[in-house]
Amino acid sequence: ANTHMVNLRQRFPFPGKLRLRGEVASQEEAMAVARYRAKEREVIAAVKKGYYDLFMADRNSQITQEQLGLIERILKTAEVRYSVGKVTQQDVIKAQVEQSDLINRLIVAEQEQQSAEVRLNTLLNRPPDAPIGQTVEREPPPTTFEKEDLYRLTTESSPELQEAVFG
Repeated sequence: ANTHMVNLRQRFPFPGKLRLRGEVASQEEAMAVARYRAKEREVIAAVKKGYYDLFMADRNSQITQEQLGLIERILKTAEVRYSVGKVTQQDVIKAQVEQSDLINRLIVAEQEQQSAEVRLNTLLNRPPDAPIGQTVEREPPPTTFEKEDLYRLTTESSPELQEAVFG
């Protein structure tokens, strides 16, 4: 009679160890969520800044184009007045120099606008030459906060502060 004996062993963790592991896992998860939210806010802030950079570049280009249109009318008027002897050649030359300066500023403004579009498209994970369209100026919503409200909003919405609490 062959007798086979099977011996099974199971290790039981020290009392409270599983609970501690669960708490550690919960804290690690909370920290990961806080880091994710911090990165999300960072990307949102970068996109907003990119949009406002583009907005400013658009407006700079638009204003420079308007100034160029004005100086071209002034130059035509100065040339006509010079031809009839009402102004000196120096007045015409001043207008021509101002026109050249504005043309150069417009070239720089358009390059800044293109660079801002490329940066914004890159942040949005789009092709660099994807059309963005005209930027729109919006009024910020009116906000009235008390000191306590701002403190509460800051502590509730700051992933960095939450990570520090859990860390």
